[in-house]
Amino acid sequence: MTALRAENLTVPAGHYSEGTRDINVRTVGEFKNVDEIRNLIIATSADGSSVRLGDIAEVEDGYEELKTRIRSNGEASVAFDVVKQSGQNTVAVADAVKAKMSELAAFFPPGVQYEVSYDITPVIQASVKKVLMTLAEAVLLVFVVMYLFLQNIRYTLIPTIVVPIALLGTCAALLAMGFSINVLTMFGMVLAIGILVDDAIVVVENVERIMSEEGLSPRDATRKAMTQITGAIIGITLVLTAVFIPMAFFGGAVGAIYRQFTLSMVSSMLM
Repeated sequence: MTALRAENLTVPAGHYSEGTRDINVRTVGEFKNVDEIRNLIIATSADGSSVRLGDIAEVEDGYEELKTRIRSNGEASVAFDVVKQSGQNTVAVADAVKAKMSELAAFFPPGVQYEVSYDITPVIQASVKKVLMTLAEAVLLVFVVMYLFLQNIRYTLIPTIVVPIALLGTCAALLAMGFSINVLTMFGMVLAIGILVDDAIVVVENVERIMSEEGLSPRDATRKAMTQITGAIIGITLVLTAVFIPMAFFGGAVGAIYRQFTLSMVSSMLM
């Protein structure tokens, strides 16, 4: 092994200068074929005789030890993984790879074909679809519950409008913070929906009370109602924010998960 390591290498051997020409000299010591390895001298004696590798060992052109073997439906195959760069969209990368492979398949030799044996994008798409459905169901339930208690379609619509406005603002906040719309951030928004309408319900009920008791117009009643409850609304919003915001400062993998969830909820409530 020592003789093989010493002989099978390429090293600089100085340079040769002639006038303005400066030529680097390199000794090529890498083996080109099995015979060179077989004739490698591993020991010499005082009388000039030598022992070659072929004298003490069988030297042949073998194969590297196989540590993995890929088969697809019993056929020998070649497998490779495609890993997205950090911050890229997994579904978009997968779609681009599939489109490119479909394009390249037209130039494959006869008998060669490809298949996608492992793809995580269906799971991601199903998860996002499920969260979107939950988001829609939550908005619908909030609307139904408020209508049952307020018994007025106008009073019900006003708090309901708060939900999409707050969620749009949340998306802008997530973009500014470098987060994407994923299962974690959408889960945070789903949980925030029930909290989002609380303040709006309080405002609407107080405005309606002042309109019915004092006969004021909606504008004047709103101004008077807000002088009474603005402090309370700001206070409860800050309390809810203080409950969730500490999770955004967790470290490690736990922090990476909770940070997106927490900041999406806090952004929704603040909006």
